[in-house]
Amino acid sequence: MRFKTIEEVLEWTGVFHDHLAGEYQRLSERQQRQRLDLLLRYLADHERLLQRSVERFREDAPARLRHTWFDMAPDVPLPGTLAEFNALCRVSNVPELVDIAVRFHDGVLAVYTSLRNQAPNESIRELFDSLVQLEHHEKLKMVRGAQQLEDV
Repeated sequence: MRFKTIEEVLEWTGVFHDHLAGEYQRLSERQQRQRLDLLLRYLADHERLLQRSVERFREDAPARLRHTWFDMAPDVPLPGTLAEFNALCRVSNVPELVDIAVRFHDGVLAVYTSLRNQAPNESIRELFDSLVQLEHHEKLKMVRGAQQLEDV
């Protein structure tokens, strides 16, 4: 991303989570291992909820913050183009799947952290701090949910 507004970053994040949810769902429909199928469906639902959270966050952010420009905003492609996605298609057990899902969350966290570090003022820093906290919290929630599914 080069010369992106905060609004564009948030839109991209929503698209990222929505795209990832669709990929998890698609893989779930082909999965024959029950635990992996359950986890893929859980991850798809989790990503859809996260996408809606980011969308609400974007809608609630003041316009003056949403329209702030960043030069050299980090570029993270959609899941289908990432090496992790290829590994996701070949996953054979729950720990592998969780590891890949965590890497997707870490990619979004890296974008938010980079932008927080570039923030031109405290309001924007606080906005990205909130997004980092949201994404981190959701990552931990996802890992706990996956562990509970594995214990079933």
